Parts: sequence; C-alpha cells; structure tokens
Amino acid sequence: MGFVDDLRRIHIFGEVPADLLEKLQPITQVTIFSERNTIFREGQQAEYFYALIKGKVLLEAELAENILVTLDSIDPGEAFGWPALFPNATYCMDALCTEPCEVFRFKGAEMAALMDENPFLGYHLAKGVMNLLKSRVDKRTDHLLKILRMHPDLGELLSSSETSQGVKRDY
Repeated sequence: MGFVDDLRRIHIFGEVPADLLEKLQPITQVTIFSERNTIFREGQQAEYFYALIKGKVLLEAELAENILVTLDSIDPGEAFGWPALFPNATYCMDALCTEPCEVFRFKGAEMAALMDENPFLGYHLAKGVMNLLKSRVDKRTDHLLKILRMHPDLGELLSSSETSQGVKRDY
C-alpha cells in the first residue's frame, strides 16, 4: 500500500483528493508507542496532531486527585490531538495507549501552514476535523444526558415532570 492509500484509512482524510494528500507526505511521521505509553498530557503544549493506524488510545482527564475519567476511546482510522492545529494551544486531556499503537504524527504548525498555502486542502481537512469534533460532541452529550437521567435527585424530578400538566418546550 502507498502513502495515499494509508492516509485514506483515516476518516478525516477519506474525501481529500489524492494529489492533495501527497502534499502531506513531507510533514508526516509514523510513530510507534508501546502499551501504557502516554502520547500527550493535559496542559502540555499541543505540538502534534495524530491519526491512529493500529492500536487503541484512551483520552482521559483528571476529575479529582487520583481519579481519571475516560472521555473517549480512539480506534484505528480516527484522529486526535486537534488543539495542535491552533497556535499556542495546549492539550485538554491525556492520550494513553491501551495496547501497542502506530500513529501518523503531524506537526500542527506545519499542517496549519500547509492548509494556508493550499486552501482546497485546508477546506477538506477543516471539514474532516469539524466532522470529528461534531461526532465527539454528540457522543459526550449523549453520555452526559444518560448520567443526568441516572442521578437520584434528577430521577425524582424527571418522573414528576412526566406526570405534570406542564408545557413541554422543544428548542
């Protein structure tokens, strides 16, 4: 398989024309991480944008001292570390390998410069990142609503609102 075919397995690159994907080759590194390796930490300067080729990565944040919460799991074909595409950004969570991982690694500043130089490439990549972020927001919203529905105090409130004569608003 060639470079372009390998990149096409990454969802955000799926609709990018081959000639534009080839422009990414000079700024792309393939990096291997061992099981239990940390790819980046919350608060660390966001230098690299990643796309998972093989393995599994958990995105975690510290809820309280010594309490980590898994916010997402990254499977092959998915990208992560998007803050690296913005100047002076930091990562907002940890990325931890749960098994040996192989990733494409892109220096965020180089990718952003390439997007500026090639607006059509920039459009396709921005569209891919927006789709990625939308799916993550949708997933987290679903999780939050499930958690809220299970909360004992809210459960009582929800059951009483179902039997009330109040007006339901759809926003």
